[in-house]
Amino acid sequence: MLRFDASTAACRIYIEKAGLLAALGHDLEVAVTRFELQIDPAAPSAAGRFDAGSVRVVAALERGLPRPGALSDRDVRDVEERIRKDVLDSARHPAVEFTSTTIDREGAGFRVVGRLLLRGATRTIAFPVRIDGPRHLAEARLHQPDFGIRPYAAPFGALKVKPDVLVRVTLALPG
Repeated sequence: MLRFDASTAACRIYIEKAGLLAALGHDLEVAVTRFELQIDPAAPSAAGRFDAGSVRVVAALERGLPRPGALSDRDVRDVEERIRKDVLDSARHPAVEFTSTTIDREGAGFRVVGRLLLRGATRTIAFPVRIDGPRHLAEARLHQPDFGIRPYAAPFGALKVKPDVLVRVTLALPG
């Protein structure tokens, strides 16, 4: 059994803006800073538990690249608080949990299917895992409404968050 946490792996969430005033907003890269992953290559199986209260803004993005200085410290605090309270409701749902049901070889990588518990709703998700040497990269698109999450929208919907977010987990398996 292989075990990973935030010191040996990374979990990032990519959030994109939409709406009439989207040019005034920012796409975001957010990190989950407390999590545990367990992978059993022999089974094969994977499981993870992610602390919903540990989200931190890494950067505002422009065309996928970090835009330093785009957010004030207050903006960062406000966004993190909004994600914890309004999106993830981390006080009532402190953990996001994933358990694989199947892991199959797919090309040079894998296809993982499993159950994701997010904000009290459990859904089946599937995602690819790409392999680059010892580095494994899993990317899953999550449709927030599938989990009872109404994507953030400013008054009148002029600035809002797209309903799909990209979750990326990167880790390096030992040689």
